[in-house]
Formats: sequence, C-alpha cells, structure tokens
Amino acid sequence: VQWVLRPINEETQSTEATTISEGELCVRTATMSSSVLTPNRTFVKGSLKYYRTGDIVRVSYEGRPQQQQQETNPSNALITIIGRVSSAYKTAQGEVLCPD
Repeated sequence: VQWVLRPINEETQSTEATTISEGELCVRTATMSSSVLTPNRTFVKGSLKYYRTGDIVRVSYEGRPQQQQQETNPSNALITIIGRVSSAYKTAQGEVLCPD
C-alpha cells in the first residue's frame, strides 16, 4: 500500500507539498480497481492516482531517526485518524479541527 496526504487547507493546496503532517489520507495499491477512482474520490500527485479515503490523519515521526522522516510512506510512521473531511474546519490560527 502506498499513501500520501492531500492538503486540506488553502495555503497548502499545491500537490508539490513535500512535508505535511496532517491531511486527508489517500491510498493506492497494485490491485486497486479503476472503478473506485472516480473524479470526486481521486487525488492526483504527479502521474499517480490515489483514492481519497475521507479520513483526516496526523502523521507522527516522534522518536524516529531523521532519515526515516524523509522517506516516502515510511512503514514505521504513526498514522492517527483525527476526523473526517466532511466535518473538518480550519481555525484562524490554521489548526484543523474535527468535531466528530
């Protein structure tokens, strides 16, 4: 499974964002059916298409060596679901809140 985070606030909407710690979890697998990659559920990064799960997650590298923090999809990253995209909003300070 490969995963990326789709930025959920206006300031980081660029698909070129390299290091964000919160966002919508988007996944792809070698066996994923193309029928799930509908336009409203697809996030494109580069030439790859990812399925948008709708889950807002926080990725933590606490206690991980620095080189592992720079890897794409590090297998030992701690991913915590903090809410759903449909109920999230952003405060004036830029913090994403999920009341669920």
